[in-house]
Amino acid sequence: MNYLISLFISSLLGFLGLNVLRSQTRIDPILHIIASIGLGLALSAQIIFYTLFIVGHYNPTALWIGHGIVFVILIAANFFVFKKDHASLFPKFPSDQIAWIGFGTLSLILIPLWRETHFYPFGGWDAWACWNLKAKFIFLGGDNWKNMLDPSMWRSNNQYPFLLPLMNVWGWNFYKNPSVTVPILNAILFTFLTASIMFWGLKRSIKDIRSIIPPLVFFTIPFVNTLSISQYSDIVLAFYLLGCFVCLIYAREEKSVPIAIISGLLCGAMSFTKTEGTLACLLISGLSVPFLLKRPNQSWPLFIGFLTAAILSAMPAILFQLFWATQNVSFTNGLTSVDHPATFVRLKVIVMFLIAELTSWKWNGLWFLLGGGLFLGWKKCFKNGLTIIPIFLSIYVTAAIAHYFINTHYEIVWWLGTTLNRILYAILPLIVWWVFTAILRHPDKK
Repeated sequence: MNYLISLFISSLLGFLGLNVLRSQTRIDPILHIIASIGLGLALSAQIIFYTLFIVGHYNPTALWIGHGIVFVILIAANFFVFKKDHASLFPKFPSDQIAWIGFGTLSLILIPLWRETHFYPFGGWDAWACWNLKAKFIFLGGDNWKNMLDPSMWRSNNQYPFLLPLMNVWGWNFYKNPSVTVPILNAILFTFLTASIMFWGLKRSIKDIRSIIPPLVFFTIPFVNTLSISQYSDIVLAFYLLGCFVCLIYAREEKSVPIAIISGLLCGAMSFTKTEGTLACLLISGLSVPFLLKRPNQSWPLFIGFLTAAILSAMPAILFQLFWATQNVSFTNGLTSVDHPATFVRLKVIVMFLIAELTSWKWNGLWFLLGGGLFLGWKKCFKNGLTIIPIFLSIYVTAAIAHYFINTHYEIVWWLGTTLNRILYAILPLIVWWVFTAILRHPDKK
């Protein structure tokens, strides 16, 4: 019950914020709800970040004041906008049978997710050694919470930003203790949100019940299921990454500035998830220039809306990098190091390990299915606005391989074995949505 209260407050703030945008143009009610939950939790986490920045430590009173101020501002904005435009304050949900059947069916994934949590109540290795540990430093550490940024804590990835830990702190604020329930439910929630935004994005393009199949199949693969409830930040990154691209392409197709703003907010929030999220945010922001400015006379409002929202949403990540981020002591530049040089053998191991990972049956043949889809429908995958996705993926994966190659601090086989599958997992929902959208897209979606 305590978790539901925290979730309701955050979702209400997200709903009110997006409702201001809805006054200017129609926003699909389903997208409105999904984005309200995801962005609302990010907003609560950002409020905690700003209180840490201003007060200097976790302070429940400051959290309530911060949430209260934002709530009053958003209520005033809604009152002013909707009174001026004489519009309905609440979105009207259409009688869409596909949507109701789809989300009802999609809720079935909660069963295996809940079952898996009983095997991983404290999450995977990095959950309790990195993400939940950061949350406990903030929640229990008082004025000493910054000790988690000490270089001696390098094994806990102290140079990573901490959106997910702050979300956990927000939930713990209602339990008055670091309850294991909050990280578990956050992992399940973001898994369901990721599946939901995939279904909604496919439904918008495919327009039939087949849109439920990809998310339902993907999130019931046992290995994917395990990673989803491991309480890592990867599922949070997966949600914001997929949501950002779905809304970005949607905004370009419909020439909708509010949807472009939602995409920018998701993009900026993604930058505070982990360093991979920061990289993805920068790449998408750069690619948005040619993507949104293809027709300059019509697209400048889209680009300005997207970029402004992304910068505002990314402010915690920017402030973290400027004032709190520590030097990465677990980085050794193999291009200049004499003791640990980057060699051709290391690059060969990386490539062979990547091939072995993609062909591993722990993914239940998913990569073969996606590869077959790309082979059969490769022309469709590179047109109608979808080209930005393979360009992004190519740069992103190349950057990941380059980092594995250059950073020779870790023994490469161990490092690949513990992290590569999680990098692939974070981008898989986007790849699944991209391939199935391209192949099954309705003819009028160009």
